[in-house]
Amino acid sequence: MTEEERKQVEQIVAEFLERARLREYREMVLISPWRIIWVNFLAGLARGLGMVIGATVLVYILALVLGFLMNKLGWFPSLRLLLEQLYDLLMKAEIAR
Repeated sequence: MTEEERKQVEQIVAEFLERARLREYREMVLISPWRIIWVNFLAGLARGLGMVIGATVLVYILALVLGFLMNKLGWFPSLRLLLEQLYDLLMKAEIAR
């Protein structure tokens, strides 16, 4: 391998490592391991919050669709009876408090 080829390979490897941001990651771990723990903790919180918000939106949309089907189209009559009984039971429990 000639000197020119070696420099070219080193340049390609340096560009790859720079794009991968491995230098910053290494410095963060070596200089402040608590910072990497904090960053990962915040990332986990953000993922968890995103999942909760996403699940809430999906359940809300499902409830809207089921409510529309039950009220407008008269579908799911057994489900309506079950929900009415559950509502009555909850109201009785609330009154008993």
